[in-house]
Amino acid sequence: MSWGDKSATITQVVPVVLDINSHLSKWKDDARVCKTLVTALHKSLKKRFRGIFINCGMDTEPGSGSHQEPFIEKIYLVGAVLDPQYMLHWVDADVVFTGSPEKSKNKLKDTLKEMVITEAERFVSNAEEAASLSHTSSEEEDIPAKVPRLLAKYKTIRSRTKSGEKDSVRIQLEKYIRDEERHGLDAVTFWQDSGEGKNKYPSLHALAKNILCVPASSAPVERIFSRGGLIMRPHRARLTPQMLETLMFLKCNEHVL
Repeated sequence: MSWGDKSATITQVVPVVLDINSHLSKWKDDARVCKTLVTALHKSLKKRFRGIFINCGMDTEPGSGSHQEPFIEKIYLVGAVLDPQYMLHWVDADVVFTGSPEKSKNKLKDTLKEMVITEAERFVSNAEEAASLSHTSSEEEDIPAKVPRLLAKYKTIRSRTKSGEKDSVRIQLEKYIRDEERHGLDAVTFWQDSGEGKNKYPSLHALAKNILCVPASSAPVERIFSRGGLIMRPHRARLTPQMLETLMFLKCNEHVL
């Protein structure tokens, strides 16, 4: 996403877009020579990422909120909150409201927290149901795998109550936001299986790991195609698909070999 980042994830989309918006807004008022260019860029940015501005309450034009708007999906906001580099700081830094900005920002923060909690609880619930179905199918082979055993849900509730879920999702989120020592850490490093995020915030870890799978840019894929073009040259036209695949794999993973 930026020159110093080793991996661009979807968690960076909202903070980067809003930061660019803040810079363009400032330059639009101060620019003298290139004011027309800055205004056009600002207008194009708000149109291209309109869904983000709608979800943040910064676009109140009639017709806002359509499911067809670009970047309207809530995953972009949830991802930004789960990135230790940004958490909720981007709301204070780059979200602009008219009227009562402080009150509006606090309301947006509460909405974002509830959004993360809802998604995390849904993710945990789905994982528990899948585990319960797997356990049931292994015990009773005559029952289809997708049909839960009678009263199986109570076993899930008892196990959840017994373990206390270590902490509820809400408590985990509050602790995560207040964890000042972890602010600024790379999201991939923090939420990986060997990172401390998995042990400290297990429910949030499951959601973050799922979100971090989504790339924020197609640049890595385009680089792979470019490398393929360098390997598959006219004088190497007799390369088999298997050999080409092997060479591509080695080239793209040479840093871990």
